[in-house]
Amino acid sequence: MLQSLTSLTLSDSSIATLRGEITSLRGALSKQAGAQARSTGWEDKVRSAEKQRDENKEELVAERRKRIESERRGHKAQERICELHSQSLI
Repeated sequence: MLQSLTSLTLSDSSIATLRGEITSLRGALSKQAGAQARSTGWEDKVRSAEKQRDENKEELVAERRKRIESERRGHKAQERICELHSQSLI
């Protein structure tokens, strides 16, 4: 009987220890879940910022092309004006 009582006491102690560990693990998992949710939110923000950056780069390239084309047309027009002016002086 004493042996059974000792065995039950040890079992109760083990169960209490396991319950404490489970509670601790649940807390840790909850923290991890929260951290992951925050991380996912940041990852979405980073992806959005990267997409915006890529769109801005594309827009910049397009604007540079337009500027270069405008400068080319301006030079061509200036050459034509000079040519017409020299012809009118002859």
